[in-house]
Amino acid sequence: MMLTGFTLGIRLVLVVGLVSTIHFCIQLPIHRAIFWFPSKTGEEEALMCEKGILCHR
Repeated sequence: MMLTGFTLGIRLVLVVGLVSTIHFCIQLPIHRAIFWFPSKTGEEEALMCEKGILCHR
């Protein structure tokens, strides 16, 4: 159980670090692939980037 907890904790820290540094949410592409949501247009993505919600620079 210690090894499982350590492994999952390290993964959690890496995911949180990714989200906080480059503002990329790993769950979003997976969620879109499962539920077939359309991708954002360039204008919507620029607006989200301005607000600091999503930015792929």
